[in-house]
Amino acid sequence: MARQDADSRHRRYYDLTGHGRQVLAEEIVRLTRLAATAQRR
Repeated sequence: MARQDADSRHRRYYDLTGHGRQVLAEEIVRLTRLAATAQRR
């Protein structure tokens, strides 16, 4: 976790794990397919 001050507010940033990257990639594919289906309707 990294901390950073921006506009007098503390912000926290977290690194994704390898598993987290995989889950995110799968979700992107799923949402892309849903968006494509919605556009065809």
